[in-house]
Amino acid sequence: MQVLSETNKNLNHVITMTVNYETINETIKQELINLSKTIKVNGFRKGKVPIDIISQRYKKYVTQDILNNLMKDNFVKMLIERKINIIGSPIYVPDKYIEKQDFKYTVKFTIYPTMDFKKLENIKIEKPLVTITENDIDTTIETIQQKNIQWIQQNRQVQNKDRVTIDLVSYNDKGIKIKDGVVSDFILPLGMGYMVPDFENNIIGHEVGDEFYIHSTFPIDYHSTFLRGKTVSFNIKIKKIETPIIPEINETLIRSLGIKDTSISNFRNEIRKNIELEIESAVYKDIKNQILEEIINLNIINVPMMLIKDAVNLINRKSLKKDDSTKQQNDQIPKKSLQYQAKKRVTMELLLNNMIKKYNLNIEAEKFDIKEMLKKTACYKNSKEIINFYKKNDNILNNIKNMVIEKQVIDIILSKAKVIDKPITLNTLINKLNNNFN
Repeated sequence: MQVLSETNKNLNHVITMTVNYETINETIKQELINLSKTIKVNGFRKGKVPIDIISQRYKKYVTQDILNNLMKDNFVKMLIERKINIIGSPIYVPDKYIEKQDFKYTVKFTIYPTMDFKKLENIKIEKPLVTITENDIDTTIETIQQKNIQWIQQNRQVQNKDRVTIDLVSYNDKGIKIKDGVVSDFILPLGMGYMVPDFENNIIGHEVGDEFYIHSTFPIDYHSTFLRGKTVSFNIKIKKIETPIIPEINETLIRSLGIKDTSISNFRNEIRKNIELEIESAVYKDIKNQILEEIINLNIINVPMMLIKDAVNLINRKSLKKDDSTKQQNDQIPKKSLQYQAKKRVTMELLLNNMIKKYNLNIEAEKFDIKEMLKKTACYKNSKEIINFYKKNDNILNNIKNMVIEKQVIDIILSKAKVIDKPITLNTLINKLNNNFN
């Protein structure tokens, strides 16, 4: 094996190699001898076929197999000697084979990127500082009340804030029934913005059993792709009307949340603790997102397009397994945005791999405290059961350990980066995270 030339552009490499013709001839000869021991030819006993006849009939095919194997074997040997890790499968481009001459071929391949650790000092991070207000606690209490609403059936006309159960049939502007536009027992809470205003407004005032038409024009940025910018007629039939009963904050509701001390002061204190956990998680996610964006912008890791394409395909495959609403959400993500999110995922994976090697990161089993990692489950009544379940599930446990290593990586980067504190409200922080597609 001999390397004649080598060129590279970023992570894409092209290398030209040769195999000595004596090695090729000897390998072909030995393979033909092995073949003669097993092949059957009319007029000859098994294992007694002359090598000339074997060569005449099979040398062409044997030679091709030998060349393919030698190309791969020599290339792999070169990778091992140079300690090179490649991405995906290499592309082999052989020259024309001429007997009694060295065989030359070219290999195209992409290598895994390395990381410029010195540039970590150039990273700038704004660390969110969130102060919990009484209004934050009140908002959380309202959310709890909304989740525990009871719906009471009514025999009256529909009012705003009611929940209606309807059958609907959709028609386009030419009066043709829309495919997948027939829905039975569709439950629609009014006043929540799930449908366009004129649709909901035209339901108000009707009673159970009413059947009528609504004509609605949907905005071009509407969340449902097949309704965007279209005028649609709906045949509606009212089947049920319900009104919400918002529960009071009392001992029964507080106890149903797994809180033993049902006093209002303790209830608000427990909510504050849960908000603190939510803030801790949100701050971590925001910092992690900032780090990834800085690594991409500063080109600390040169991410191969091959890995980005693989990540995009993985996102698309996962979306196919989810419900229709998730598919619609993914369909609405611009291609460039999807590629950028895929690039962030790949960057995180490469970052972890490089940092683990650089700093020899690991988790000592005896020091691994799953209770600390799962402290967020403290707000659940069955937190002990959750912890025991995690302990018995190796896959989940390994995922949690990977989270610990990820946090070690983030902490190391923060120790090297330029970090400034930035006061921010809880609502602003949550909205910021929601705007990032993860």
